[in-house]
Amino acid sequence: MIGSITNFHLSSKPNFAALITMIDSLVRGFNALTLTGGIQSAPLDLVGLFASYLPLEDRARLARCCKRFSAPYAFSVIFAGKINALGARYLSYCLKVQKPIDHSRLQKVTDLDLKNQKLSLERLQEITRCFPNLEKLSLSLCDIDDRGVAALCKFSSLKTLSLQGNSRVTGATFDTLPRTLESLTASQCTLDDQAIGALSSLSRLVSLTIFNNPGIEGTTLDLLPQSLKSLSLAHCSVGDQELLKLKLLKSLQKLDCTGNKKLVSPQIGQLSPTIQWLSLARCSLSQSAVGQIQSLTHISKFLHR
Repeated sequence: MIGSITNFHLSSKPNFAALITMIDSLVRGFNALTLTGGIQSAPLDLVGLFASYLPLEDRARLARCCKRFSAPYAFSVIFAGKINALGARYLSYCLKVQKPIDHSRLQKVTDLDLKNQKLSLERLQEITRCFPNLEKLSLSLCDIDDRGVAALCKFSSLKTLSLQGNSRVTGATFDTLPRTLESLTASQCTLDDQAIGALSSLSRLVSLTIFNNPGIEGTTLDLLPQSLKSLSLAHCSVGDQELLKLKLLKSLQKLDCTGNKKLVSPQIGQLSPTIQWLSLARCSLSQSAVGQIQSLTHISKFLHR
């Protein structure tokens, strides 16, 4: 299938227009390929992008071409053709020049990392159409807003989602998040208590990380999914009485409340005895509160300084 391209040098700073031209040539039906020169030092993600357009036998040939590709990660990149931020640039290029996208190939992608890619609502909607089978998605630092979050409802298999560092995300559309989510990170956004209440329908959620959201005071913590096992509320504005609302989480094992200055005498003993790891570091704990928590035998790790 692949043909007579020789002496193509890969560099650490590839020309993406040239890259797309090469991929075009591959897709159109050449039947032999020799990669020489900079392949030893080329970024693995770049090699992975090339490999995603090759038939299995040519991927195997590429994997055997030098010792560097014997590492498990490199081998998986070549054979999975994993598309991350580099693949997103390819996708962006296709959309910008109205170039046809190989949708059948993109539908096989289950893990997409778009960190630091500024995404418009239209681009995000296109991504939901191109990658319908995603299970893991990072949209960290993508400058998306609540409308962008609402667009994610199209994913029917999404398990892990990161929205970290998107200051325009307030959680107003969290009620539209895929019900399949098992892990959600929405740290350093602009969430409030209403946003937390909107997560109640995520019955499969086991990990929630929402640190650095000072608008969260904890008034709706009792609405969190009871499936949660790990919860980070670090550097929010939760107080003693609000923290008690977590007693409904009967499966909670890890609780991070670092930096919540309103926590003075939290009644941790009234929370689930399943909690094994607890951080109340940089809070305002009284000495008596520290002593009471240290006496709880089910907590194996307690950070409080």
